[in-house]
Amino acid sequence: HKMRQRYSIFFYTILFLSFGLISCQKEVEDSRSLPALTNQGIYTLGCKVNGEIWIANSGYQEPYPIYTYYFPETGQLMINATMGSEENKIIEQMYLMSEDSIVGVGTYAFTKVNENGLRKVGLNNVYSEKSCPNYYHDSAYKSVLNITYLDSNKRIVSGTFELDLINAECDIPIVKITEGRFDVRY
Repeated sequence: HKMRQRYSIFFYTILFLSFGLISCQKEVEDSRSLPALTNQGIYTLGCKVNGEIWIANSGYQEPYPIYTYYFPETGQLMINATMGSEENKIIEQMYLMSEDSIVGVGTYAFTKVNENGLRKVGLNNVYSEKSCPNYYHDSAYKSVLNITYLDSNKRIVSGTFELDLINAECDIPIVKITEGRFDVRY
């Protein structure tokens, strides 16, 4: 009888641990999905970069993953997002700036340069081993910014985006940003 009880305890212990490992694996998989499309100002930004998920996080040496500026007087929206991994020793920053004057829900474009001639839309590898660290937007390529929610009282802006970034000097000259979404406060 005691032997049977030991086997039962052993069996249930193994069963319990197996479920625990399965649920841990599920959490890892879920953390790699894009953020939901929301409009609550919960500071999310994610997209796919050449098909790979890219999610802004506090990552490596950056206290805030997303900085947002929206100027109602001019309608200009700027979002700077950081994705980092201390484990992989990588920091990537994505810069997005609207070209058009954003006045509400609608479809807009990204700018190529700001008033000083500086490139203001791009993906930069600040710290990584990548051989081609910088890609920028060129107005000859795809650029779609959909504002799905804009509340000036709550200071929330949400939307989706897709664009192509280029660097003709790289082995992969075009980076495709797809399924982009953000929900931020300014």
